[in-house]
Amino acid sequence: MSEEQKGLGTKIKRLFLEEDEEAAPGTAAEQVTKIAQEANLQPPPPPQAPAAPAPDARLDFPGIYRAAGLSEEDLEQVERAEKLLRTLPANLPLETQKQILEGTLKTFGVDPGRIRQTLQRQQRALAAYVTVFRQDTEKRDGEARARIEALRADAARLERSVEERARARASVEQACKAQGDAVGRVAGFLPPPAESK
Repeated sequence: MSEEQKGLGTKIKRLFLEEDEEAAPGTAAEQVTKIAQEANLQPPPPPQAPAAPAPDARLDFPGIYRAAGLSEEDLEQVERAEKLLRTLPANLPLETQKQILEGTLKTFGVDPGRIRQTLQRQQRALAAYVTVFRQDTEKRDGEARARIEALRADAARLERSVEERARARASVEQACKAQGDAVGRVAGFLPPPAESK
């Protein structure tokens, strides 16, 4: 929860629960309106695509692969193949790099087909992880939006309640003043109280 939201909650709580007349001048309706304006309770603009690409997340890829059922041995073979490719000069032709990698794997008794299968399983594991992560974030986003809408509805309901109480208070004050005036008129027709001796 942001500091702005905490401040809004504190102000509304103070407004309804505390009896501090000096702390918040103005009617309750005016105070709620001011709080709502300060908190900018307007609907947020729809999300837009980020201007710059998001940085890569720091993920536990070995953990993702293990969860998908890949063995440590298969992962180590892929890692060795990746390291070998990184050590090759960048200016070597692609075909030469392929021949060196294949020859080295065969020299050490590693089946290139097995590495290829592991790479495909890694790609499927990553795609599955992205799908699950996307579904989870969409679910959480939906819950957050529903909560935001509920809070907006609560804020609107509270504002209406404050306005209704302000009207009721004004009505009570007006009725009591009228009655007080009527009682005062009657008192004006009575003789003044006798002076005590």
